Amino acid sequence: MIMERFHIHILEPATAVFSRGPGDVLQLNVHGDQFFQRVWVYRSYPLSHKDEFLSVRDATCQNLPEIGLIPDLKAFPAEAQEMITSELEKRYFVPLIHEVVSLREARDRLEWDVNTTKGRRRFIVRNPFDNIRSLGDDRLLITDTDKCRYEILDRHALESKVQDILSKYIYL
Repeated sequence: MIMERFHIHILEPATAVFSRGPGDVLQLNVHGDQFFQRVWVYRSYPLSHKDEFLSVRDATCQNLPEIGLIPDLKAFPAEAQEMITSELEKRYFVPLIHEVVSLREARDRLEWDVNTTKGRRRFIVRNPFDNIRSLGDDRLLITDTDKCRYEILDRHALESKVQDILSKYIYL
């Protein structure tokens, strides 16, 4: 099996217990005998499998060695899911755009004014050919000049004027 060949340690709910430590840091106890004072969680596939194949790493070491892999977060108890999801939301901050108030073309950039799940935002996207990606299934990922990312869940729900502008830069 590939996982054995590459020595991937699978973290399972029965043997991996997550908790909060001082300063609200995420901690992990594996098999009751390996305690990690601070762990960071990364998504192996942040766009397509947000709650699957999560890499748990030892944040107390400079090179962040992998402790193990969580194949499916839903297998863990609700409390652990909440702690891990909270950490992931901090690391992968991607507000959802639910309304485009205005979108203006200006030379090599697009100027956006939007309402998101985190409030109203104004931002600029330079070189839209490279910084607006279609994720398939009607989703768009937009990266602004500050490297902040935004997601549109249904590009077909956008006003036709916005779709017309975007169609110049991506295939809709």
